[in-house]
Amino acid sequence: MNIFCLHVLAASAAKLHVAKLHPHKMALEALQLLFGAYHFHLPDLKWPNADLKVYRASHSKHPMAVWVRSSKVHWLWTLDLASALVDVFDANLRRNLDKNELRKQIDRFRKMGPPENMPDDCSYNEFIGTLSAVKLSTKRKRDDDGTRFLVASKNVPLGCSCFPLCIGDHDDDFAKRYFTIAAESDDPHGSQFDAVQVYRKYYRIKLIFNDAIRRSGQWAAWPEYFEDSFPPLVALQNG
Repeated sequence: MNIFCLHVLAASAAKLHVAKLHPHKMALEALQLLFGAYHFHLPDLKWPNADLKVYRASHSKHPMAVWVRSSKVHWLWTLDLASALVDVFDANLRRNLDKNELRKQIDRFRKMGPPENMPDDCSYNEFIGTLSAVKLSTKRKRDDDGTRFLVASKNVPLGCSCFPLCIGDHDDDFAKRYFTIAAESDDPHGSQFDAVQVYRKYYRIKLIFNDAIRRSGQWAAWPEYFEDSFPPLVALQNG
């Protein structure tokens, strides 16, 4: 469960996902997070459009789930991202995935808007306090007690003041660097981090180890400015 903040604008972030394979998966995850916010704030809601599926609450203690439900601004940005990801997704590539179903879910949320009892906004310190009160779930159960987390305050989704960095457990190689930097700074939760920069680097790593995406030849579709922070495209294609 994650949101890849590859740009502060939701539509631009969606376009930076690998076009043929990744947008559908991430649109589903974004919808799951949107449903989770409703289940948290309005658990007894009678859903409109009864013919449409209602996703169950899931990963409620995940930092990204907490972020989406923390404010209407967060929720609306996530909805914009889900919508843009569906626009990017090529439904003809994988016929078993129904783009129209996703669009209907998004249209329903457009009409409903965010839960009415959700806060309008959430400051960085407020979000840190909220996360601190939740025993966060981690990717794997280890020695982490759920209290270690990173939250960026720079280059975060437009209109927001913070964004959680869900880049692996604290002892994963990639995440460990950022946890170490934060621990040695004035803010152990990493307010100095740039969300877009971190997620672009993390996205690179996720794609490198995804054989299906590598075989699809989608590296050539990446914008040129990715080349500065991502491995050379030719090297990856031939690797």
